[in-house]
Amino acid sequence: MELLGDFLAPNDFMPHGYCYLWDPGLVWLHAASDSLIALAYFSIPVTSVYFLRKRRDLPSSRIFACLGVFILGCGATHAMEVWTLWHANYWLSGTIKAITASVSVATAIFLVRLVPPALALASPQILQHKIAERRPTEEDLHRAKAELEFRVEKRTAEPTQSNRVLVNEIARRQEVEDELRHSEQKFRLLVEGVRDYAISMLDLSGRVTSWNAGAEQIKGYKAHEILGQHFSRFYPPEYLDQHEPQAELEVAAAAGRFESEGWRIREDGSRFWANVVITAVRDKQGKLIGFSKITRDLSDRKRAEREQGKLTSLIERSSDFIGIASFEGEVRFVNPAGQLLVGLEGDAAVQASRIPDFVFEADREKFQQEIWPSIVQRGEWEGEVRFRHFKTGAAIPMLQKAFSIKDADSDHPLALATISRDITDRKRAEEQLRLAQAELEHVTRVTTIGELTASIAHEINQPLAAIVNNANACARLLSYHPPDLEEVRLAVGDIAQSGTRAAEVITRVRALLKKSTVVKDRVDVNEVVLEVLALAEGELEKNHISVRTDLVPHLTPVLGDRIQLQQVILNLTMNGIEAMTAVTGRPRRLLIRSAMHESSQVLVAVHDSGAGLDPKIASHIFDAFFTTKPAGMGMGLPICRSIVEAHGGQLSLAPNESEGATFQFTLPACA
Repeated sequence: MELLGDFLAPNDFMPHGYCYLWDPGLVWLHAASDSLIALAYFSIPVTSVYFLRKRRDLPSSRIFACLGVFILGCGATHAMEVWTLWHANYWLSGTIKAITASVSVATAIFLVRLVPPALALASPQILQHKIAERRPTEEDLHRAKAELEFRVEKRTAEPTQSNRVLVNEIARRQEVEDELRHSEQKFRLLVEGVRDYAISMLDLSGRVTSWNAGAEQIKGYKAHEILGQHFSRFYPPEYLDQHEPQAELEVAAAAGRFESEGWRIREDGSRFWANVVITAVRDKQGKLIGFSKITRDLSDRKRAEREQGKLTSLIERSSDFIGIASFEGEVRFVNPAGQLLVGLEGDAAVQASRIPDFVFEADREKFQQEIWPSIVQRGEWEGEVRFRHFKTGAAIPMLQKAFSIKDADSDHPLALATISRDITDRKRAEEQLRLAQAELEHVTRVTTIGELTASIAHEINQPLAAIVNNANACARLLSYHPPDLEEVRLAVGDIAQSGTRAAEVITRVRALLKKSTVVKDRVDVNEVVLEVLALAEGELEKNHISVRTDLVPHLTPVLGDRIQLQQVILNLTMNGIEAMTAVTGRPRRLLIRSAMHESSQVLVAVHDSGAGLDPKIASHIFDAFFTTKPAGMGMGLPICRSIVEAHGGQLSLAPNESEGATFQFTLPACA
């Protein structure tokens, strides 16, 4: 590195510009001249390389290479002349000149040796003279060649034409063979690629000679396992006992084709239902050379037919009414039980009817306005409707489920269907139950009134005693001279008032004891509460119970049966009274309140200050025949609950925070 640094260092030499006394004109004259010479020298090798790349056929390309290196060296020496004007790197400048000198000497020697061969080359005038001498000979040779080609073409014209025809025929046959080969290849690929059908070829004896992928998939055999085997191995033993495989081949050979459906056996021993087509294969002369056999697996269809058979059997044997109709109202099918139910005989009578014909006349408006729009819009309807008996015209109460049958793929409605059940027996049982319940309610009311007999007698005795006393007073007043008519008038007024009071008590008792049908009307619950308290007033006084009411004024009426609501409130009041009979040492209080509850409900609550209820007993308090009273039937609260629920309300028990219990019920308020 040190030697290289010394080589490139100025070594205390002065730049060449000092020789020119740094005269600007002289310095730039030399700098510009040497720069242009260097650029010219550098461009000459580049041009020479381009020329040689285009003319690679020229001899002595090495001389061009030597000349190029020599010219580059000359350009480098002039470039160093420009450099040394300002930098004293004379050692580097001298080295470049030495290299250029070496290359120039070698080039001069190589050029001297190249002169003799170059002088031996012919001049352009000599070359033109030789070309002129050779031209007549070349023209004669060209004419002779043309004449020879004409004679050869003339002599070979006919064979050439025949050869051309032969070549065309060969090409045409080759195209036909290629097309046929291509068609056969496509057909082979098609057959081998089919997987839904088992396609195989059989020889005259029935042995398998070809086997496609579908056959492998359906029957389970690989090609190498089945080729050469007899096709009878696909048949169950009972078919083999009847020689069916051979019989099928004989029919196909005679008629050209055989088709059947039956059971076949897979490689694993399982059976499948198959459609089999055997076709005779003949050559161009009509000679039988084998058979083609196509097998299709119909197991899914067979399974669907079985399921369809089960469904058909179910529909045919069902005791319910099952029917199908179009969206235009045309009835297409009614099962035998349905025909018997409505009095139709045969499918012809069914198909001659329409949907409205099956509906009882009084329910047709409901069908048109409610049932049919629901089926069309929502695809289904379920509820009670009455059918019509076609022969007697009688109404048949039915629980109907109507729905649309839809396509499994597109979900498009196809038809209408109904499954309906005759609920005549159920309706009859419900009516009997309703009558029994009404009878039980009446018995309960009578029993409750029986428990109030002493109180009611007390309530009647009071106005009767007042009537007797006022009557005696009137007799005395009339015996006076003159009689005190004003006092008599007042006494007679008291008699009328007491009689009215006694009549009201008797009217209330008769209303509770009377058997009457349920009649729902707008009822003021506050009035019902006050009527019940008037009946129970004697019982409350006898048991030293103070009553307080908290009734919301102008309470919204409810829709209900007045007698049944009286029964509910009276029963809850009597339960509260009985719950406080054993209470000693503290007041006995009964609170009845009414209020508007959430969701437009009217609330009635009966609070007592009794001993309350054990939580274990409270969960069974509404069970039928469950009672905590020694002489109770256990039907009072269950009947009250059924009455409240029949009115669309709820009856519940809520323990008080301190003492006693609260029974409360809610009823929907009238709109």
